[in-house]
Amino acid sequence: MTKQQSPTTGGAQSKVQAARSQAPAAAHTVQHAGGEVAHGAVEEGKATAAEANRQVRHLLGEAANQLNQQADTQQKRAAAGLRSLGDELESMSSRDERHGLAGDLARQAAEQAHRAAEWLDEREPGAVVAEVRDFARRRPGLFLAGAAVAGMLAGRLTRSLAADGEAGAGGPAEQQPPPSYRGEVGT
Repeated sequence: MTKQQSPTTGGAQSKVQAARSQAPAAAHTVQHAGGEVAHGAVEEGKATAAEANRQVRHLLGEAANQLNQQADTQQKRAAAGLRSLGDELESMSSRDERHGLAGDLARQAAEQAHRAAEWLDEREPGAVVAEVRDFARRRPGLFLAGAAVAGMLAGRLTRSLAADGEAGAGGPAEQQPPPSYRGEVGT
């Protein structure tokens, strides 16, 4: 005896067979769509990374440019300070009527200050740093001695300028001592 299939069972089987036959095509369509989505995501990620990279390079360029400008400004200030120091030393040496050792030293220091100012004006900030570093490596003792002398001169110049500023502003240089200290002898 053979079993007969009912009409509903036969329709279900044909639907299953139809689904089985269409499954590979549907899987291929889903796989293709997924590939397109993945490709789009990868391309979008690449574009985002490229834009971020461009912006980082731009920011680094801007930062480097600003640092160079600030270093250039500071270098010009240092050159101007050296010129001012040279002028002050020249003024000191010209007031030395006896033309002694102090006047000669002041004249030589003025010349060196002017030469150093010219040297700074002729170079880029990075070149100045490299040359000073190389000099410090070659002659560390002389470099340290020069730094000490420069520090002492800067300190003296600062004190001198501060004293001149106080004197011009009605500071201690213009004040009269109390009567008991004017050289009056008490009776």
